[in-house]
Amino acid sequence: TDKPLTYGYLSAIINNEKLISGSDTLTITNQIGYAHFFTNLNVPTVYTDVGTVSLNDSLLIKDANNQYLRTATNFQLNNAIRWNVTGTSSIPSFTFDDTLFFPSYKGLFPSSIDKNAGFSLLLDSSTVNGADSVRIYIDDGGNNIVQKTFGAKAGNIQLSSSELSTLNTVNNLTAYLGIYPYAGKLKAFSNKGFYFIREGRSGQSINIY
Repeated sequence: TDKPLTYGYLSAIINNEKLISGSDTLTITNQIGYAHFFTNLNVPTVYTDVGTVSLNDSLLIKDANNQYLRTATNFQLNNAIRWNVTGTSSIPSFTFDDTLFFPSYKGLFPSSIDKNAGFSLLLDSSTVNGADSVRIYIDDGGNNIVQKTFGAKAGNIQLSSSELSTLNTVNNLTAYLGIYPYAGKLKAFSNKGFYFIREGRSGQSINIY
């Protein structure tokens, strides 16, 4: 059978960050629910209203662009989570119970990146749990962002010096490195596909040389 076309993406995210400012280290742990939906798959930048969206009975907040988002500490995100969408004429009503594990990155976190040497990281079963993909996100704190997605079992991955060349040099730990493993599954409701994503984000302050 053909895969159903994807009319929406629903992400449950556990976010762990270590932010360093001078001699202070701040550890932030929060949870994020995010969803967006389409009625016209040929216009993937225009999102549609689907009524209400809830994650474990917490309503997400719809913005002016019909993106549904909420950041909280009490979503009760564990290994069993429930999505509920009330639906509209174009998007069906559905409830989905997801029982996968949350992905996580267990490897070493580099404290700096050398632009000229490139950036490498080991992605395999010893460093990544429960994911099918890993997004690497580098922000120099000055509006320059480099991001790239790899398979969770890709082995030694590399971002080349040319890929990192847009980043500014940072020596006061105001740059940021995120390692975001995620996994997803496609489910159909009323013959329309919806992609349910779990993401376990790790991030921390870094320098860029």
